[in-house]
Amino acid sequence: MAAPSRLSASVSWNAADDPGGHQLDPSLEIYDPNLQPVRTQYDFGVVAGFAAVPGVYYVRISSASATRTLGQYNLQWSVSSQADYGFRDPEEYYGGVSDATAMALADLTGDGRTDVVLARASSDPTPGIITVLDQQPDGTLPDGGFLTPPAKEYPSPYPMFPEDMSAGDIDGDGDADLAIAANGFVLTARQVPGGLAQQRLDIPAFRLLLADVTRDGIADLVTTEGGGGLGVYVRTGSAGGFGAPRLVDPSPLGHLVATDVDADGDVDLVGVNNPENVANDVVHVARQAGGVWFVTATEIGQGGIGGLGAGPLLDGGGAEVVLSPDYRGGDVEVRTVQAGGSLGPPTVLDPTPPGTFQTPNAGLVRLVDVTGDGRLDVVAAHNGRGAVEIAPSTGTGVWSWPGG
Repeated sequence: MAAPSRLSASVSWNAADDPGGHQLDPSLEIYDPNLQPVRTQYDFGVVAGFAAVPGVYYVRISSASATRTLGQYNLQWSVSSQADYGFRDPEEYYGGVSDATAMALADLTGDGRTDVVLARASSDPTPGIITVLDQQPDGTLPDGGFLTPPAKEYPSPYPMFPEDMSAGDIDGDGDADLAIAANGFVLTARQVPGGLAQQRLDIPAFRLLLADVTRDGIADLVTTEGGGGLGVYVRTGSAGGFGAPRLVDPSPLGHLVATDVDADGDVDLVGVNNPENVANDVVHVARQAGGVWFVTATEIGQGGIGGLGAGPLLDGGGAEVVLSPDYRGGDVEVRTVQAGGSLGPPTVLDPTPPGTFQTPNAGLVRLVDVTGDGRLDVVAAHNGRGAVEIAPSTGTGVWSWPGG
């Protein structure tokens, strides 16, 4: 084995190296070939020398102050006598777009591929922008930093600060449309020939979800609203727009998810409440039966919940709720919804495969079929640094990774 030597590094971005135009106040993580962390330094310009064995190292750069939303960096730093001790990117990366504060996934181009849709903030009188990163046939995305193919941009008639966005068919024409909680109002954007038809609705929502709660083929609007009408509301969708609001839960819920929690054929809702007078976060399950809503609350351990997913993970009907809470230190927990709507005891799950590095920051949770076996799997993405982690479900409560 080679003797340790002193390594150092610096980062200097310019327009030629970085067409995306990133703004960096960066953090640096260096990993060995087994993806084990070697060194982490925050807010660096130059990394002081440190002992390391010469070889190939994997490097991750992130920036808390960057305005870029999307970034895929596969950077290798090869230390050799021929190297210039700089960073090189052997694969394609996406510069993203500036000031994006909400995101949804939907086919906004009609080609059958799922696109990334971003809602971008603006201040009065500058209009906001909806940006569509059109997924290409090879699975790549266009770069918002002016690489080709260009991103599709749809200026909004209104200044806005997007807080949440959801996709669904709001007019029954079979196309995916958008709803954006825009800090004081809701902006809808329907697919029409040649673009998006946008409409402002005076609904003070700060969280929203498009879901076919009524099972009529048209998405309904679920909102969490502030002000004098605090709570969660459902407005029934139709080809002519949304109906009158109906109060489902008087608590302001975040992380809204729609699923059938009790296998009765109705669409139910799950969300998180963080009441000021309660030390613990609370998960609310709103069950629908015959057009009547029944809300059950379950207190969870102290600390914020960074992500929530809900859906049938285990065979036998019903649904599970997957939480990414601060107190789990980067792990997630799975709880089965009981007959009365409360949550059962947690099964703690670390979806990190062996040989990879996880950071202890709660973050986004989604339930999707990753393995193609027809079952939902757990996907967790931690805030800050760390790879996307996947825990495939076997349907029996035993969690394993493909091939291991």
